[in-house]
This record gives sequence, C-alpha cells and structure tokens, in this order.
Amino acid sequence: MQFLQRADRTVTRLGILPGTFNPVTVAHLAVAQAGLRAVDEVVFLLPRAFPHKPYTGASFEDRIGMLQSVLPRDLLYSAKRGFGAPVREWFRGPEGEGLIQQLMNSPLRARNFFDYDYIERLADEHRKEVTDWSFHLWCLLNLSLWYERWIG
Repeated sequence: MQFLQRADRTVTRLGILPGTFNPVTVAHLAVAQAGLRAVDEVVFLLPRAFPHKPYTGASFEDRIGMLQSVLPRDLLYSAKRGFGAPVREWFRGPEGEGLIQQLMNSPLRARNFFDYDYIERLADEHRKEVTDWSFHLWCLLNLSLWYERWIG
C-alpha cells in the first residue's frame, strides 16, 4: 500500500474510507470529518484496480488529483477543534429544573428500567455542586427524549 500523505504526528486510531472518489463528493468529506471525532487520522483508500469493474472516466491519477485538491493538508492535519455543550451549566442553571422534570416525568419511567429515586439524588447532588453528574443526566435525558419520540 502506498501512502501519498500521512499525518505528521503519532496515530493510534486509524479510520479507513474506501471509495472510487469519482468525483470526490461532499458526503465523502462529511464522513471523513465525522470519523475524526473517533480516530486520529482518516485514510482515503483508492485502489489501483477494482476487483469488480475497470476504471472508467477519471484515471487513478486523476482521482488522486481530485482528492489532493479538496483535502488541504493544513485542514486535515491541524489540531482537532470543537467545543462541548455546557451541559453541566444547563443542569445547574435556570433551565436545569425543567430538564430534570422532563427526565423524571418521561414515559420511560413506567418501564421501571431505572431507579428514579437514585436519579433524583444524582440531580440533587449535581444542583448543589457536590458531584458533577452532568454526563449521566444528559445521557438519561437523551434516552428519555428518544424513547418519548420513537417508542412511548
């Protein structure tokens, strides 16, 4: 396998995006960008020959050129950027009580999957800044909202 470009840093998690890339589409780029949330590098895999059909249209070299033209090195290999949602603050702020009530009054509660007394204790500890339970509360709220929308 020949690599035309690689990340100039240590890569421990590698994502592979195979395709014909004729042409490179916005969807290819979106999948690669989404993959960078889970891996250190995404490799676009373009075979020199296809096992099921011959190259038609753009040649292998043309496709490499298309990939290189839309994948600028400084964008691909720059430090990851982004921001987290301020979930901790949401649950402690003025809207926090509404979020907790939405969780506590979810139709999911009738299924008895969770100990809602314990969830109420987590919410109380979070509001009082004893412990940061925002991740757990956020996951439970999202599950509850999903259940309400699609099941209940």
